[in-house]
Amino acid sequence: MPVLRRRSVPVLAPGQEPITILHLSDLHLTDRTQARVDWVRDLAQVSPDVVVNTGDNLSFASGLLPLGQALEPFLGLPGAFVMGDHDYRSTVFKLPTRYLRADPRSADSPEDAEDVEALPWRAVRDLQASGGWADLGNARGTLEVRGRSIELVGVDDPHADRDAYPEPASSPDDVVEPVRNREGRPLRL
Repeated sequence: MPVLRRRSVPVLAPGQEPITILHLSDLHLTDRTQARVDWVRDLAQVSPDVVVNTGDNLSFASGLLPLGQALEPFLGLPGAFVMGDHDYRSTVFKLPTRYLRADPRSADSPEDAEDVEALPWRAVRDLQASGGWADLGNARGTLEVRGRSIELVGVDDPHADRDAYPEPASSPDDVVEPVRNREGRPLRL
């Protein structure tokens, strides 16, 4: 069941206009999830300034066209994305108790990987990139949002050990202090 949560994160300097970030994740679309597609499209009413998609967009390859329909209202906005496990591999049933293990992947058998449908991940990536969104798969990027530069960093799918945290900026002059929350910790989405 889709959920819209609103959070106010007071990190901008006093007097600056707020930035509305729409964070999409875990859509798990198929050719039978039109109600979810409509729900995502309706999020355009939030009037986001920037969109961040953290993956798991598909459940099966049949979700590619619905994904395009869902993201269409947002593709002209500044945005960034990373891929999730369900952008590369289709959904398969797994016992929920596997998540009680220190490493849930230790419950997977090698045969499981052979039975998993590969998803059209290049098309998922290209769809988002076609809207000008930054691909943050093991990369850093900068978005210009309402006259402000926002530095971002992302990793590729950790479930499949595709993640490799990108090296910091090459010059100490290029290092940007992270935005911090009220407790002083770096803000993470």
